[in-house]
Amino acid sequence: MSVADNLKGFMALFALPYYAARREKEQWLSPAELANLRSERVLALFGKARAAPYYKRILPEVPAAGTCEELLAGLPVLDKRILADEGLEAFLTAGSAGLMPIMTSGSTGHPAKFLRSPFEETEYSARVHRVYSAYGIRPRDRILNMGSPLAKRRSGAVTALRDLGLLPRIRQVFVGMPVEESVQILLEFKPQLITGYAVGLENLAEYIVRHGIEPEPPKAVLCGAMEVTDHCRDLLEQAFRAPAMNVYVCNELGVTGWECPGQRGSLHINDDMQVVEILDENDKPVPDGCPGEVIVTSLTLKRLPLIRYRTGDTAARMAGPCSCGRGLSLMTRIQGRTAHTIVGPHGQLYSAPMVAAIFTEASAYEWVRRYQVREQENRLLLILVETRREPSTEQTQSLLAEMARTFGPEYTFRIEVCDEIPLAPSGKYQFLVPLSRND
Repeated sequence: MSVADNLKGFMALFALPYYAARREKEQWLSPAELANLRSERVLALFGKARAAPYYKRILPEVPAAGTCEELLAGLPVLDKRILADEGLEAFLTAGSAGLMPIMTSGSTGHPAKFLRSPFEETEYSARVHRVYSAYGIRPRDRILNMGSPLAKRRSGAVTALRDLGLLPRIRQVFVGMPVEESVQILLEFKPQLITGYAVGLENLAEYIVRHGIEPEPPKAVLCGAMEVTDHCRDLLEQAFRAPAMNVYVCNELGVTGWECPGQRGSLHINDDMQVVEILDENDKPVPDGCPGEVIVTSLTLKRLPLIRYRTGDTAARMAGPCSCGRGLSLMTRIQGRTAHTIVGPHGQLYSAPMVAAIFTEASAYEWVRRYQVREQENRLLLILVETRREPSTEQTQSLLAEMARTFGPEYTFRIEVCDEIPLAPSGKYQFLVPLSRND
């Protein structure tokens, strides 16, 4: 890395307090003030992005003033296939020297590489700071994070600040690590905040409850990286005796939504830094309350802009202001991934939360530890289960009846007990595995 790059990284080290203070202030702006701010930042983003070959082709030379939605309307939706076909160089507004590589896990079926500058990485962390602050986390607090076994320790401003004790200290444990080892680290570390992959945290919580362990309660448990079921949330709150909240974050965009401490089930959208659209299968906006695909425009990524970026996640916007007083708009929890949805014979969509509700309704968690539903040929749904105990005939029949009630007579079902349902290499877990359709 050049002297100039090292200098930028050093400057970014001290930019975090400024970014964090601005993020803290902007969340309390009114919706109208945030809308004006987004429009200004979209125009500024267009000016920067036009230096990249791809955006030079698609962006107007002098965009008309208007709302951010009007400015973005008509632009193509960007996905990982386009990024791969065009190549990263087509999206860079300057050279790649000094940029940090960011990898996605490939849970949409298309892993990808992105690049971020040290200042963009610092801004990413300022959004995390906003979430921490909302839950009362302070710089000297300890955080236990359960993440991917493939994750590598990042260098840069944020890591340096953690090492200096100016940011919360993080202890990493990994999904797939022996649960006894994770519990021992938890008991010794005594974190004020627990974060990580929902599947790993659920496994940890189940062990704690089953063995009657009582760890020191943290201020909150923040889970994400995959669908967070009601069963998972209930189990986390029982085990850790703290509120279990949902954070919507992806590697390439950072934190996009986070659950309001004062209005459970509602996720604040970071409207000052991102434009979030909820679109249907034809890339048209859907009404509030209707699920669609989450499309995000980052207003802070300038070296490799992501404009109208397809996340592959489904959610719905929520109407009205939040009772907490923040001007940030609201969305539901992520309701599944478009790539992990079963499509019925009449076009109806079956998502992971819908299936989780089936298991709750059938009281199946009494005997099911973990499950995965795999779509087979001829509309057969294979239900893989790891069991806590041998189920009775009545219990299996109750589950099958609830599956039939939801999916309808077009489907048949088969329960198959297995010793272990594997995680993806990234440590994530897939509740639904649809039949591959190449047509």
